[in-house]
Amino acid sequence: MKLVRTRLGIDDFILETMRSPIDQLQVSQLQTWVADLDLKDDLFKHHIAFCSQSYHRTLVCRTSRFDMLILCWQPGQSSTIHDHADSLNVTRVYRGELTSRAFEQVDSSQARCCLELLDEERLQQNAIATVNRHQIHQLTNTSDENLVTLHLYARPLKTIQTYCPQSGRVNQMPVQYDLVA
Repeated sequence: MKLVRTRLGIDDFILETMRSPIDQLQVSQLQTWVADLDLKDDLFKHHIAFCSQSYHRTLVCRTSRFDMLILCWQPGQSSTIHDHADSLNVTRVYRGELTSRAFEQVDSSQARCCLELLDEERLQQNAIATVNRHQIHQLTNTSDENLVTLHLYARPLKTIQTYCPQSGRVNQMPVQYDLVA
């Protein structure tokens, strides 16, 4: 017998996230919900916008439990190396190819932070990347085509810590994005 997965609409997704306390939510559960999310073109068409200076972030939905954003990346655009503090993150590729890199902090003092690349993977349409609480990662579009990704942050993301491999500095910065009415 073949197991048929249930597709979740946005309303059902919101209800699922409300069922368990945010502190008890595991990245694997969030990953399952995002994988089951029925991504319709209508959700994306009004939020796709590319910017030549940097990737573009648009907030689609915010609840007390999560932020849902659409990010648009031109070839060569990358995020900083960063963590999400106490937020879980699941990223799903909508269109294009995403390169996801995971890092580990190998040495840390008050003056410097040294990182080591643990893993790098290329993800195609509908593939998913996850970041657990306090993990360090970087996303980039290493392809020659535009990239569109859906991002869920369980515990709304207000600030991140960025890591500079050249200087070893760690900085806290606010997360900025556009709102589309």
